[in-house]
Amino acid sequence: MMNKFEDPEDPGFKLVAGQIEKILQDIRTNSPLDDADAWIRNKHYTAERLKIERLSGDLLSMDQCYINLAVVEQRGQEASSSKEGNRMSSPFSLFHRQKVETPDKTIQVELATIFNQREGHDGNPVQSRRILIRGRAGVGKTTLCKKIVYEFIQGTWSEWNTLFDRILWVPLRNLKLKERHQIAGYNFEQLFAHEYFSQSSDKSELARELLKELERNSSKTLFLLDGLDEVSQDLGEGSMSVFLNELLKQPNIIVTSRPSGKMPLDIDLELETIGFYPDQVKDYIKKVFTDPKTAESDTETISKVQSFLQNHWLIQGLVRIPIQLDAFCYSWKDIHSDMLETMTALYQAIELSLWKKDILRLKKTHGQDPVAQDHIQDASRPKIEGFVKDEICFLESLAFTGLHDDVIEFEPKHLNRISDSIRNFLPDKAAPCLSFLRTSNPSSEGRNRSYHFIHLTFQEYFAARYFVRQWIAGEPLNCVNLGGSGKIDKAEPVECFQKHKYTARYDIMWRFVAGLLDSGKKELLFCPQKIEDFFQIIEEEPLDFLGPAHQRLVMHCLSEVSSDLPIRDGLEQRLSKWLLFECEFSRNSLSYLAREVEFPEKVLDIGFRETSDCGKGKIIRSLSTRAVIPASIVKQVASWLEHNEFVPHAVIRELAEWSLPDDILNSVAARLRYKDRSVREAAVSALSWRALPDKILKDLIAGLKDHDGFIRKAAVEILGRQTALPREILEDIAARLKDNDKFVREAAVDVLARQALPDKILKGIVARLKDKSWGLRKTTVQVLSRQALSDKILEDIVAGLKDESRGLREATVQVLSRQALPNKILEDIVAGFKDKSWDLREATVQVLSRQALSDKILKDIVGFKNKDCSIQHNVVHVLSQQTTLPSEILEDIAAQLNDESATVRLHAARALGGQKVMPNEVLKALAALAVRYDDNTVNIRKAAIKALNRQISLSNDILMAITAQLNDGDESIRKAAIEVLGRQTVLPDDILRAIVAGLDDKSRSIQHGVIELLGRQTVLPDDILRAITTRLNGYNLFIQQAAFEVLHRQTALPDDIMRAITMRLNDDNKFIQKAAIKVLGRHTVLPDKILRALAARLEDKTESVRDAAEFAIRRHGEFYSTLFRGPYIAFLYDILIRKSFEEHLSWYIDDGYACINSPEGIMKLPIDEHNEFRAVLKRAQPANFPAR
Repeated sequence: MMNKFEDPEDPGFKLVAGQIEKILQDIRTNSPLDDADAWIRNKHYTAERLKIERLSGDLLSMDQCYINLAVVEQRGQEASSSKEGNRMSSPFSLFHRQKVETPDKTIQVELATIFNQREGHDGNPVQSRRILIRGRAGVGKTTLCKKIVYEFIQGTWSEWNTLFDRILWVPLRNLKLKERHQIAGYNFEQLFAHEYFSQSSDKSELARELLKELERNSSKTLFLLDGLDEVSQDLGEGSMSVFLNELLKQPNIIVTSRPSGKMPLDIDLELETIGFYPDQVKDYIKKVFTDPKTAESDTETISKVQSFLQNHWLIQGLVRIPIQLDAFCYSWKDIHSDMLETMTALYQAIELSLWKKDILRLKKTHGQDPVAQDHIQDASRPKIEGFVKDEICFLESLAFTGLHDDVIEFEPKHLNRISDSIRNFLPDKAAPCLSFLRTSNPSSEGRNRSYHFIHLTFQEYFAARYFVRQWIAGEPLNCVNLGGSGKIDKAEPVECFQKHKYTARYDIMWRFVAGLLDSGKKELLFCPQKIEDFFQIIEEEPLDFLGPAHQRLVMHCLSEVSSDLPIRDGLEQRLSKWLLFECEFSRNSLSYLAREVEFPEKVLDIGFRETSDCGKGKIIRSLSTRAVIPASIVKQVASWLEHNEFVPHAVIRELAEWSLPDDILNSVAARLRYKDRSVREAAVSALSWRALPDKILKDLIAGLKDHDGFIRKAAVEILGRQTALPREILEDIAARLKDNDKFVREAAVDVLARQALPDKILKGIVARLKDKSWGLRKTTVQVLSRQALSDKILEDIVAGLKDESRGLREATVQVLSRQALPNKILEDIVAGFKDKSWDLREATVQVLSRQALSDKILKDIVGFKNKDCSIQHNVVHVLSQQTTLPSEILEDIAAQLNDESATVRLHAARALGGQKVMPNEVLKALAALAVRYDDNTVNIRKAAIKALNRQISLSNDILMAITAQLNDGDESIRKAAIEVLGRQTVLPDDILRAIVAGLDDKSRSIQHGVIELLGRQTVLPDDILRAITTRLNGYNLFIQQAAFEVLHRQTALPDDIMRAITMRLNDDNKFIQKAAIKVLGRHTVLPDKILRALAARLEDKTESVRDAAEFAIRRHGEFYSTLFRGPYIAFLYDILIRKSFEEHLSWYIDDGYACINSPEGIMKLPIDEHNEFRAVLKRAQPANFPAR
C-alpha cells in the first residue's frame, strides 16, 4: 500500500506510517500484567529453581521424572465393601506403607490429566479444580511441583494452558518465616511481592497488577500450594492462619501434603503419589548407566543390575521409591549380591557408599592431607565411620528424636538443639554436605532452611542405629523436646520398646533394630550378638490381648534376621497356629497374615498342608498380591490341583496372578473342558497374560476351529493375550469375526482391538463393513475403532459415508467418530454439509461432532449457518461439541443470543454449550436469555442455562438469575438450574436459602439434587441443616443417604439435629444405621445418652454396623472404659480381634492402664482389677484361640 504515495513527505504517507508505527508500538508494549507474568515465568521459574539433582550431583532430565498418581478412596466409599479391597496387598506390608505397589488401573491417574472430567463417587461427571495430592518424603512431591511448573511453561500440556494463564507455586512453609509471620493482616499482594517479585525494582507494581487480575478473574490462576502439612498445625489463630484459609479457598488449587491425617479441606479429587512402575525402574536404570555425552549404554552393568533385582524381590520393591532407586544406582559399585538378603543389609550398603561421597564433600583430612576418593574406595566400615563419627552421631540423634516427637521436617532450631551435645559440630556447615538430608527450600537463607531425611526409611534406619548404640552401651535414650523448650527427657531403651512395641510409627524402626543386632560384629563394632535378648523382650509384657499385632511384630523382625536364630523354630510354629486360626475364624475370603511378604515360607508350607480346602483357598487368594510366590507353595498347589477335582473356580482364577510351572499350567488347561462353566472361565483367566508352553499353544491354535463354541472363544481370548502374535494367528483370529457364536465374535473383537494390526489384515476387516449382517458390521466397527488407522485406510472408510446402504453409513460413522482424523480428511467430510442427502449430512455431523476441529474448518462450518433450518441445526450441534471456539466465532454466536428469531437464539445457546471458558459479557447474555419469558418454548431458556454448566465461578447477579429458575413450572428448567448451581465452588447464604426451597419440590430427583448441591458447601447455617435433617426419615434411601452425607461434612451440629440422627440408629435399614453412626462418630464430644445408643449397636446382627459403632465410640475414652465393666465387653473383644487382622490395632495393659493402640494414637483407660480384667478377656476368646 505504501508504494501508492509519491514520496515519504507525502501527507498521506505520513498519516498511514504514523498509524502503522502506533500499531507496532502497541504490539511491542506489554501490559503490566503481561510484565508480571513474564517476570514469574522467566526470572522466578529459572532453570536453577526447577532443576532436579541426583545424589551423584548429575541433573535429571524432566522426561525421567516419572510422577505416578492414584485416586485415594472417595468420600462415602467403604473399603470393606469394595471388591478391590481384597485385591490389594496387606495394609501392614512394607511395600504398601511405602506406596510402591502398582494400583488397580481404574484408580491410576496421569498427572497431565488431573483436570480432565472424570466420574465422581456418585457416578456423575466431575470437573476437578481443587485437588489434594498426598505423598511421603522421597516419592516425588517436590519433583511433582517442579514438573508441573516446567510443563506449564513449556506448554506441553496444552489443556492446562487453555484453562489457566499462570501457575503460582507457593511453598507454604515460607508463611512461617519470621519476616512474614509478624506482618499483621498478611495478604495476597504481600505474598506476591515476597514470593515472586522480591528481586524486581517494580515489585510493588507487579504484585498489585497480579492482585487486580486475581480479583478480576480468579478462575484463570492455578495455585500450587506445596506442603500443607508443614503449616496446618503451626500458624495458630493469627492473621497468617486467616490468610492460609484464603489461599485454600481459591477456585483452582493443587495442594501437596504428607499423609499426616485428615485436613479440613473441601476438595474435588484426592490423589496420592506412588512409586515407580516396574517398566519405569528399568528405563531409569538404563538411562543412569548411559553416558549422556556419547549416548552409549553400559549394557553389562545394566544387565547385572536388572538380574540382581530379579533375584532379590525385597530390594526389587524398595527401589520403586524414586530416591531409593537413585541411591541404589549410585551405590551399585559397593553392593555385593551375596550379602543383601534383608532391607537392613541394603541400607547399610547404601549408607556406606554415601558416606564415602560425603567424606569428600565435608573435606575430611587424614593427617594434614585431604582425603581423596581412591583413599577410601575400598576402606572398611570402621575406617569410614571413623572419619564421620560426629556426623553419624548427629544423624542418629536427629532421626530418633524426630521419630519420638513425630517430626520429619527439621528447622534450624531443631538442628542446633540436637547438635549442642556434639563438640565443635556446626549443623549449618555440615547439613548441606550430608547426602541423607534434603532441604525443602534450597533458595532460602541458611537461617530459614529446614531439612528432612531423603526418605522416611532413612530416618527410621538412623533412629534404629541410635537405639541399638544406646542399648548396647547401657546408656539411656535422650529424647529432646523439639516442639517446646528443648528439655531432654531420658528413657531406658527397653522401656521405650515396651511403650512403643505395637505402635505403627515405630514398626520399620524395630525391623532395623533386629537387622542391626543380627549383623552384630560383622558390620558394627559396637554391637555384639544381642539378637536373642531382643526377641526375648518382644515376648515379655506388655503383650497384645488380641494377638495379630504381636505376630506381625515377630514376623517383621524375623524377616531381618538370619535363618540360624535358635528361637526361630518356636516362633514360626506359633505363627502357623495363628495362620490356621485366622483361616478358620475370619469371615474374610483371605488371610491377612499370609498376605504379608514377610510371612515365613516355612509357616505357609505348614499352613497349606494342615488347613482345610477352604483355608487353602484363602491362602492362595492371599498370595496373589505378592511379587514372588514361595516355591514350596507352588509345588503344594500343583499337587492339590492334580488330586482334587473340585477345586473352587475362584481359587483357579487367583492363579492368574502367579508365575506357574508347566505342570500346573497343564492342570489348569485341562479344566477348559470342565463341565462347570465358572471353572472353565476361571481357567481362561489363569492362562491369560502369560507365556505358555508349546503344547498348550498348539492345543489353543487347534481350538480356534473346535466344534465347541466355548473352546473357540477361550482359544481366541488366551491367544490374544500373548505378548506377541504372529500374523498367521492374527489372521485366524480375524476369521473368527464371522463365527456363528456371538461370544466368539466378541472375543475376537476384544483381541484384535488390542493388537497393532498390519494394513493387509485391516483391509480385509474394512471390507466387512459392507456385510449385510448387522452383527458382523458391529464387531468390525469395534475392531477398527480401537486401531490407529493409516490415512489410506481412513480414505477407504470415508467413502462409505456416501454409500446407499444405511448400515454401511452408520458403521462408517462409528469408526470415523473414534479416530483422530487428519485435516485433509476432515475437509473432505465437511463438504457433506452441502449434500442434498439428509442421511449424508447427518453422518457428517456425527463424525465432526467428535473431532477437535481446526479454526479453518470451524469457519467453514459456520459458513453454512445461513442455509436451511436442518443445516443450521447440524452446524449448531457440531459447534456445541467444541470446548474452545475461536474468539471471532464466539462473538458471532453470542450476538445471535439477542436475535429476533427464536430458532436462531436456540441454536446460539446450544452452540455455546461446549465452551469451558467464556467472557463475562457472553455469560451475562446467556443469563438474560435464561430469564426471557416471552419465548413460546422452554427449550431456549433451558439451552441458555445448560450453556452455563461448565462455568465454576459465576457472578452473584448471574447466580441469582439462575436460582430464580428453581421456581419455574417446568421440571427440566429446574434440573438445569440445579446442575449449574452445583458446579459453583462457593455460594452465598442468600442463594443457599433460596435453593433450600427445592427440598419441597414435587420431583424426587430435584430434591436429591438440592441436597447434593448443599452438601458441597463446607459450612451451612443451622436453619438449612435443620431443613436437610427433615429428610432423614420418610423419604427414599437415596435422599436419606444424601442428607446424611451433607450432615457428615459439617464440623458442628446443633443438639436437636444430633438427637434426630441418633433416632436413626434403630432404623431397619443397615445403610441408614451406618450413615447415622458415621455422622455421630465424627464428633469428639457426645453426651452419654448418644454414646449409650451407639454402644447398643455393638451387638447388632450386622458386622459392618458393629464395626462402625466401635470406631465411633473409640474416640470417647472415658465412656469407652465403661464398656470394660459392662455387658458389652465380649462383643467389644470380638469386634476388636476381627479388626486387628485388618488394622494396626492392639490391646494390652501398660503401667496400670488398658491401652488401645491404633493409628489414631494410644488410648489409655484406667482399670481396677488387672487379673479380673484378664480373666474376662480370656473368657471372651473364641474357640481355638492360640495360646501365647
